[in-house]
Amino acid sequence: MKKLAFLFLITSVLISCKGFKDPVFVSFDGVDSFRWEQGKKVSFNIKSTFENPNGYALKIKPCSLDVFVEKRKLGVLCLEKKIKLKAKKENNLTAPISVKLSGGAMFALMKYAKRDSVSVRLEGEIKGGVFIFSKKAPIKIEKTISPKSLREFNF
Repeated sequence: MKKLAFLFLITSVLISCKGFKDPVFVSFDGVDSFRWEQGKKVSFNIKSTFENPNGYALKIKPCSLDVFVEKRKLGVLCLEKKIKLKAKKENNLTAPISVKLSGGAMFALMKYAKRDSVSVRLEGEIKGGVFIFSKKAPIKIEKTISPKSLREFNF
């Protein structure tokens, strides 16, 4: 009986990993609930839309990523709670985020605020899963943004 249960578990893992497709980023829908906490921590919600092409729901667990602006470490970004992507749907998500700023981060942000564009990089590891199966994945995302466009969000 134990061998049969073990064989079933291994088969389930292999089948579930075989057909995995990455979620697709559809749109960035803004930032809200921006607030300063304890001087060196910023909290806000990011609104975005992702499509999950898989036939099962995916969960992204709370994680931490290092944030770099123009190759200078700004702080650590934390996803505060688990996010669930429903199967075979476009999901409108609101992700609660906090950023613990490093020393001198505010001065650096003020310096970059007047530029036309800055490079922002997120590095770290995220953990996601399906049912009882989870996997860690390294993340390294680099984007060029316009600090001037962030004024639209009325922080």
